[in-house]
Amino acid sequence: MVTKLVIAGHGELLPGFDPGAIGFVKMGEHKYYEDVFFPAVRKYLPDNSGVVLFSDYNVYDEGNLVNLARKYGKDTQVIEMHFDASDSESANGGHVIIHSAYEPDALDLKLRDWIKKHIGVRYSHKGQAGISGRSELRNCNLAKAGNVNYRLIELGFGTNRKDADIMLTTADVLAKDFVLALCGKIKLPAKPQPKPTT
Repeated sequence: MVTKLVIAGHGELLPGFDPGAIGFVKMGEHKYYEDVFFPAVRKYLPDNSGVVLFSDYNVYDEGNLVNLARKYGKDTQVIEMHFDASDSESANGGHVIIHSAYEPDALDLKLRDWIKKHIGVRYSHKGQAGISGRSELRNCNLAKAGNVNYRLIELGFGTNRKDADIMLTTADVLAKDFVLALCGKIKLPAKPQPKPTT
């Protein structure tokens, strides 16, 4: 089974902590994924899904993306999770970043469709709306050089009130559809048992 390694961007540094973008999401990017989004995702992950949720440290700062991915197998697919920030509060929408040399693959497009459904998308690459081709980003280049299947998600803008509200108030729905995009199915959380009557 191919592992899907989902990385919360930013995080623990040596020394210190990088929260990433903040805006209307006061906890910042890393804590949003670690404390809000990932717990919601775990509820819906099927057994033996092959999905690994990683938030131990700042992978960008560590510079070890390729070695980390290979730890889970040579075919590991990496999804690095972020949200955007802008000086303009009107900037909105999300996108999937891949290396500019590549066409988006099936996983890129599923994740693009997930973002489009909930928040809307921006940018275009190789004729695909909601995909960004970049060649100056460190992890994009490390992944390309190391032959790692990689994309970076910008879910929306933390500096846009509407995007931030969607991320904060519908995290459970976002997580459920994210698992569907990754796995093609979800595990339904167990229904609480009714209390016995006395």
